[in-house]
Amino acid sequence: MEELIVFIPFLFLLFYLQVTQGAYLPPPTKVGQFCGSKLSVKQIFTHNHNWDRYCLIHGGEIRAVEKREVEKMMSCKGPDRGYFVYQCPKCGEIIEKSLGCNSRLCSDCDKRYTDQWAKTLSRKMFNMPHRHAVMTLPDKLRPVLKEDRKLWKVVMDSAIKALNDILSYAVRKEVLAGAIIVLHPFGRDLGFNLHIHLLSTEGGFDKSEKFIHKTIIHYNALRRTWQYQERSARNTRKVGIWY
Repeated sequence: MEELIVFIPFLFLLFYLQVTQGAYLPPPTKVGQFCGSKLSVKQIFTHNHNWDRYCLIHGGEIRAVEKREVEKMMSCKGPDRGYFVYQCPKCGEIIEKSLGCNSRLCSDCDKRYTDQWAKTLSRKMFNMPHRHAVMTLPDKLRPVLKEDRKLWKVVMDSAIKALNDILSYAVRKEVLAGAIIVLHPFGRDLGFNLHIHLLSTEGGFDKSEKFIHKTIIHYNALRRTWQYQERSARNTRKVGIWY
């Protein structure tokens, strides 16, 4: 009897090892491997128990908000989310419409909210030429920024401050630019590479709300001002690694 009790957990261990090893999927061999694929994010997570295996290996690294969003996305339009039932009063045909998850990870739900966000921003933008800039950070800062997410807001504020400083210096008076700033934590290779996308007006508003045009901003001047603002933020928060 004792031998049987020991033998059963051993069989379970062998089965577990076969499942986890046989279910292993190698990472993409090149960037863009899934470009053009019709697979949704939900299908990628649920296929071959990918999310379960990831939780098993990296469970201690997953934040609560990340787990919550993934679980919402995986339940999108499922029976647990509920649904509406519509019936035609003439022919009696019944149509069921499943409810979405509203998760930021969902290919379906997030696309709809992204489109709404873009339309809302487009209505609020000034009817004038804009410039797009990408502001990056050194590789040495990535571990610090990945560890302390509160610094992300500092980086965004520093980008706006640098833009207003360089425009004010260029037009020789204090102005405030109209800008949309978006923070991207990852690069094209899906590795952590925090950077800023900045969409700015060609000029800024002075204290009397008069718009002053400035079509050219020198790259080196903006770069140096960006570095200065970042260093100032470093000194304020006492971050040890910087430029």
